[in-house]
Amino acid sequence: MFDFNIDVQQQATAVSYFTFICLYLFCVLKYKHLMRPIATVYENQLEWKNNIPLFVGLFILVIAAITRGDFYHYCDVVQNYTKGQYVNFEELYEWLIIVVNNNYLLWRIVIWGGGLIVFWVVVKRLEINVVYAFFILFVFYVNLYNYARASIAFVVYVFGVSFLLKPYKNVIISYPIGIALIWYSHYFHSTSYLLMALTPIIFLPINKRTIWLLIVAMPLIAKLSFSLFLNSGDIALGNDMLSEKLNNYNTNVDIAFRGGLSGFFYHFLQYSSMLVPLVVILFTMLRNAENFDYPFAIRGLMKIALSISILSICLLIVTDLPVYFYRTLNMLIVFIPLLFAYLHQNGLLKPRLEKLCFGVCIGSIMFEATYGLYLKLL
Repeated sequence: MFDFNIDVQQQATAVSYFTFICLYLFCVLKYKHLMRPIATVYENQLEWKNNIPLFVGLFILVIAAITRGDFYHYCDVVQNYTKGQYVNFEELYEWLIIVVNNNYLLWRIVIWGGGLIVFWVVVKRLEINVVYAFFILFVFYVNLYNYARASIAFVVYVFGVSFLLKPYKNVIISYPIGIALIWYSHYFHSTSYLLMALTPIIFLPINKRTIWLLIVAMPLIAKLSFSLFLNSGDIALGNDMLSEKLNNYNTNVDIAFRGGLSGFFYHFLQYSSMLVPLVVILFTMLRNAENFDYPFAIRGLMKIALSISILSICLLIVTDLPVYFYRTLNMLIVFIPLLFAYLHQNGLLKPRLEKLCFGVCIGSIMFEATYGLYLKLL
């Protein structure tokens, strides 16, 4: 069966970056009308059947994440895996390697392609326009969604939360399904434990008292979450291996932070691509709170998204380790497309703020890709 043919030592090349840039810009420019206010977009332009190239482009860049280092590392692991061999994957992924007979292409299609299908189901459950939601996911975060196994855990988690926020038929049926999905999300990646700790927040009313309660409680949650991670990592990896893994992460982050002006712009744009849309979403929802009745599901997702951003900052302060900050902040890659698409399809976003979000996120992806291309051409 057809599979990726990649050398063990192969990394992203200039051709990889150039191909990514061309495909990404093609989809952005072809569907630039989706960035305009909803009133200026024809109804047939919002039907998924009329936007097949968008979904194909997203699927290709998700399955063939040729600019990401983990893409090549995973390929080496999957194609050379033997039963019983230790790999730093969750057991579910090891089992899948055996099922697909070490076929890396099929392995990625099942995992990341399956994640897109679950995302589609979540979007339909929350009554959000599919084209808008996938367009935002593509334009904002395709380079984050396509490289990490954690992305799939986030999608499964949100799928489970959707049954709590918008019950299917009745709570007796829906709540057990939702709780089970939330729990099983950790089988896709252990970072879901952090999201589980935040789940009760969806039932809290948002007011000044609860906002202050969140701010006060987040440092404690951050400390407990960090301890939980270390304990689970200690069991799974052992003290020495866990320490080495953390040191490697933080060494890489420190090197990136010391990358001079280019490193500054890269991290500024990367974190801005999360925080700017989140601030715009929060501002928009608060500004229209008296005139627009937001569904309970949308308000619940916003509460978790806001909590994630506060938690990420608290983890940075409590642990003084940048890796926990950006890994927690990256959990927003599923929440923001859902919230942004909902506000956009209801005409609630100010055009200038929308342009700001698109500019920051597209700029972040293009800077990373073009800078990577530049380094490979040196």
